[in-house]
Amino acid sequence: MESIPGYAEEELDSYIALLFNFMYVLVELKTEEFFIVIKKIRTLGDNKKFASHSKMRTQIFMHSYLCELGFYYETGKFEQGAKLIAEVEDGLKKYKAQTTEYEKITLYYLIATIYIRTKEYKKALSWVNRVLDMNNVLNNVQPMARVLNILIHYKLGNKEILEHLIRSSERFLKKSERNYQLEIIVLKNIKKLMWVVSKDKLVASFKNLRSELLILLEDPYEKNALAYFDLVSWIDVELKEFSPA
Repeated sequence: MESIPGYAEEELDSYIALLFNFMYVLVELKTEEFFIVIKKIRTLGDNKKFASHSKMRTQIFMHSYLCELGFYYETGKFEQGAKLIAEVEDGLKKYKAQTTEYEKITLYYLIATIYIRTKEYKKALSWVNRVLDMNNVLNNVQPMARVLNILIHYKLGNKEILEHLIRSSERFLKKSERNYQLEIIVLKNIKKLMWVVSKDKLVASFKNLRSELLILLEDPYEKNALAYFDLVSWIDVELKEFSPA
């Protein structure tokens, strides 16, 4: 399409929509070509046509940073994703009025998952709390955000509030239209893990949780829940901490 003279200028909205779609595909493919496309999109955002087109500039910000953070998450480059978050926060301040609640909650959740993977649990908690505070927004991440909230408090050693959070989340999941067993199994196991202090028992407990999840994930429906956070990979990292150097 770029070979057609004037295409990008005359039908810029359609052109950028196509680039958005292409960008999401490249995230799935995990190919470095992603960075060429994202640079092109952000350059187009500076086009003079958008001087008074705040909605499109907002969409360019939101889609490009959602995709870039998603790319770093999917490729395991969590540290690079964490370095990008300051830019995202600046953009959120600039475009906050034009972004939808659904877009915000999706971005907040993704940032929280990246901070979990970089083991910056206090920062992760801050962003998960933003998701949980938006409980009036219909979305698919709220149930898993509650699970992540419990994982974070477990890692921070906040046992005094974990029991309450687990009971609250169990009630929420029972009322929820989602019927994923994955989330229920995680809550059940964390309830046990929070009182385990022996290294050997911790390793055994994490391995048991991992085995339960792998069996569950043979069901394509249950596998959908893993799209919101790769619990198996997180457990693998936890187990490595117990392994000899």
